[in-house]
Amino acid sequence: MSGLYVMLWVIPAGLFVLVHAAFAKLAALLFGRARLAWRHAFAYAGLLLLVSMLVGAGMAWLAPRVPEIVASALGLALCVVLGGGFFRGRVTDARGVAFGWSRALLLTLVAFVLAVLTGLALMLLFVPLASVP
Repeated sequence: MSGLYVMLWVIPAGLFVLVHAAFAKLAALLFGRARLAWRHAFAYAGLLLLVSMLVGAGMAWLAPRVPEIVASALGLALCVVLGGGFFRGRVTDARGVAFGWSRALLLTLVAFVLAVLTGLALMLLFVPLASVP
């Protein structure tokens, strides 16, 4: 029974890492010939998974003290700053120059916006289908 429990945890975590790595690569592509290695995209997505789990645990602890929207905004800001720090030297432009903090923060923010827009599009697509008898 424990093997099934592990699989039920590993599959969504693996999908999380796969999807967020793809969004990071897509955001780099939208920057126009920016180079981001897949290994860096997957490393960032794994780090993001770890931080998301810690933020989720922190939100449970902060729930009685801080409004949920504030805690969520702090978690998002933490993930964007983490992405800026992670990508600043790992993403290069067409000339091979590293992005630096500001462009890496923007890249991370673009990746999050892409993820949110994709989630909203999927919601708008599947919610009406769920109400069909």
